[in-house]
Amino acid sequence: MKSSRFLNESQTALEKQSWPMIVSNGFWTSFCTNLFKRSPSYQLKFDRFSHVPFEELESNVHFLAHSFRTGFAFNAA
Repeated sequence: MKSSRFLNESQTALEKQSWPMIVSNGFWTSFCTNLFKRSPSYQLKFDRFSHVPFEELESNVHFLAHSFRTGFAFNAA
């Protein structure tokens, strides 16, 4: 396995192993809810769901769209 200029061979193997989990649908929703749970002020930066109660985020269409767009952006990078 060839290493990239940014990752060594071991890091590249770990990244390839973990990528299916990262691009799964539920990962980014969980990532965003955990981020907002730990740092509630970050949620306030998003007008479409800034005042949605934390408990209702995972059923809010604007929040779900944001989390999926975040996943697509990382997947495309």
